[in-house]
Amino acid sequence: LYIATSKPTVFASEIARHFDFARYFKAIYGSELDGTRTHKVELIAHLLEQEGLDATDTLMIGDRKHDLIGAHSNGLQAVAVGYGFGSLEELAGERPAYHVQTLAQLHQAFIG
Repeated sequence: LYIATSKPTVFASEIARHFDFARYFKAIYGSELDGTRTHKVELIAHLLEQEGLDATDTLMIGDRKHDLIGAHSNGLQAVAVGYGFGSLEELAGERPAYHVQTLAQLHQAFIG
């Protein structure tokens, strides 16, 4: 599991550490303070390259259209989640492969 956020990596890492969820992720990828990789398409491409991930074996889980656009542009399937900031209309407009409303539903999809 990785985090791909347009927030600067230095801040995203601190947030993940502060709220004690960094331990669940192999790495956190974000933008640079100079604005590099703020666009999700570029960020996901960078993550895939750095980690040697195959897009066909990788799944993007996101709560905003930019996550889904980034996924599709890099050949990934996307899961839209309804428990984040994006509206149902925003997410549905990007044609996710899957859409779940709650974290419990996402968890069930992975174990079921």
